[in-house]
Amino acid sequence: MMLQKMQHEIMCCTGCGFCKKSCPIYEITGKEVDSGKGKVLLAYGILKGEIKEDESVVKAFQNCALCMRCEQDCPSLIQIDAIIQTARRDMKTMLPSHKKIMDFVTNFGNPFGEKVIKGREGGNIAYFAGCIASYKEKNIKEATLSIFEKLNIDVTILDAICCGNPLEHIGKENKSIKKIENELKKKEIKKIIFSCPNCMKSFAPLSEKYEIMHITQFLLNIPKIKPFGKKMIYHDSSILARYLGIYDEPRILLQKAGKFLEFDENKEIAKCCGSDLAFSTAFPEMAEKMAEKIVEEARKKNAVIVTASPHCYSHLKKYGEVMDIAEVIKKCLNSG
Repeated sequence: MMLQKMQHEIMCCTGCGFCKKSCPIYEITGKEVDSGKGKVLLAYGILKGEIKEDESVVKAFQNCALCMRCEQDCPSLIQIDAIIQTARRDMKTMLPSHKKIMDFVTNFGNPFGEKVIKGREGGNIAYFAGCIASYKEKNIKEATLSIFEKLNIDVTILDAICCGNPLEHIGKENKSIKKIENELKKKEIKKIIFSCPNCMKSFAPLSEKYEIMHITQFLLNIPKIKPFGKKMIYHDSSILARYLGIYDEPRILLQKAGKFLEFDENKEIAKCCGSDLAFSTAFPEMAEKMAEKIVEEARKKNAVIVTASPHCYSHLKKYGEVMDIAEVIKKCLNSG
């Protein structure tokens, strides 16, 4: 049982419940098990053999977007996210929607069951668009490639093979990275640029061999651009922000594109929109309620939501006006 490795972390939880006040799921359901504290106690029960795995236990562990918001308020600095992900790896039962994702990634190379989109040769800088920007929200990939072209940057586009992040979040082994690394070696790649923070997170084990960057980091020193012309409000992706620590770069880019607003809760305490693929496919109604809170605030401030994550973009656009930051920069460059 992998949870044994987390025993000390679990035992350090004082059960104070501070994590409840910021958990977007607990805010909706009011159920103890849907809070960080509840899941840590559940993990303790599993670890001690007092609770046995069944469908309700699996659902409880999976009913979390892994946004890490709870950890911002934990006075004991408990790694709640790591405890939940470790517990998921111990679970043998899979939710039907997660089984479907795993089968698609295994059999098709992406979570949507699409025929793999091949890349193209270029320079020693690679662009990894990710599955959502490649198969569902192609406008993000097109906007990013347009920026590269405008800046005369010859990038190698990697095959649109799933990075394995959805499987990692479900609690299954990521076998994709090794395949992708073989492609990187053949192409003699030195730097990899990502549209998707989730993909970048999954590539972290390769960071000692390759320079990995989010598109907002890569474009940080972009020449002066024309104003965007619309009121914008920036939404922090949980993965880009709390996992990867990328807060300033998207904001610096948006400052160049014109004045932008902040959500009342932003940066370290930004609300999660529920867009994580594994979470939103298994708990769509919960994910919808989380997204609507963000869209409602943007509407009140009469601003277009700008994201730097294809996951967030794809999810939020169902409920309100949203643009990916690459689309914003593309428009500003084209008007320049």
